[in-house]
Formats: sequence, C-alpha cells, structure tokens
Amino acid sequence: MLDKVNRRPSATLPLDERIALAFEGDDLTVDALTDLLAEVDAETKMAAEACEKAKEALLSPTLRPAALDDAKRFAEAAETRRDRLALAASQLPGRLAAARQREQRARIAAEHEAARAERDALAAEIASTYPDLARTMVDLLSRLAANNQRIAAIQRSGYLMEPLRSAEAIARDLPANWEANPAASGLTSLLLLHAPAFTTGAPQWPPQSGRF
Repeated sequence: MLDKVNRRPSATLPLDERIALAFEGDDLTVDALTDLLAEVDAETKMAAEACEKAKEALLSPTLRPAALDDAKRFAEAAETRRDRLALAASQLPGRLAAARQREQRARIAAEHEAARAERDALAAEIASTYPDLARTMVDLLSRLAANNQRIAAIQRSGYLMEPLRSAEAIARDLPANWEANPAASGLTSLLLLHAPAFTTGAPQWPPQSGRF
C-alpha cells in the first residue's frame, strides 16, 4: 500500500512488503527511498547476527536430535532473510539514484515550463510596448540633439550672453563641466543610447548619419 500523498510505502506495512514496493514502478520519492535504505541496512546487520546465532544453535552439541529439524528450518529461514535483506541493501542504492535523476528531471521540466511561460509573457509585452517606447525615445533624443545644436550655434555667435546648459544636463543634474567632457564624470550622454529597429532595417537611434 503506497501513501499517494507522500509517495512512500505505508509505515504500517511489514519491511519486506515495503521493500517489494520499492522495486515496483517509480513512485517512491528520494526521501522515502533514503529512509527505507537506512532501515534495510540496519535490519541487514541484525539479520546477519541472527543468522550466525541460528547456525551456532544448529551446530551446538547440546542440541537434542528431536529439535534438530526445527533448528535447521530456523537456521535456513534466518539465512534466507539475511541474504534477501543483503541483496535489497545492495540494489536499493540504484533505485535511489534513479529517483534522484527522476526528481531532478521533474524539477528541470517544471522550471522549463515556468521559463517558457515567463518568456511568452515578455515576448507579448515587448511586442506591445517596445515600438511605442522606441518611437518616444527617438522623438525625445532627436529634439534633444536639435536643441543642443541650437544652443551650440548661439554659443558660437560671439555675443556675450549667459551660457545655456543642455536640457539633459539640467534634467540629470550633471556637474557644471559635464558638457565639455562627459567622459571625465563617467556619465554617458543619453544621445549615445542605441535603439535597434524592432524587426529589420536600420537602427531607429542613433541616426544613420551618426550626427546629432
């Protein structure tokens, strides 16, 4: 009788029955087989000791002839139990290894399906969101580049006026010398961002001319 919830033989079953169930199908968990193997190992040691004692009793010179047949049957039964348990103890590790592989495969399969579901959701979100995001970014960066050129033209005019900082420098609260040497601050200009085309063709940003 197998506990379907915990996937282990019912604790009310005799050990021999639980061993037999362990070799029928692939229902037992790693935990169930680990516990069973520990129990079988312990029982095997006790069975070996009981077998030796039964043999000693069978060969004892004090054994009455009338009791010889019973002692022989008892010794044979003890030897059979010892051998059966020893064989189970030698084969159960293989079942345990197979259960570990089975559970690992099940975990990976579950993770595979979860990753697939997450991927499909992301794909749908990208498809519905990226084109508009890219258009918004390209429009914003195009206007920023145009405004930067407009400010630069004023600065080159030679008229003494208050220097104008770029919209990006103000928005990002960048250092006063940032426009002159952005690399010195380690803060890259947003104009250096790249927005790939959503399907095929040239990137949406930067412009193909590379000038902005």
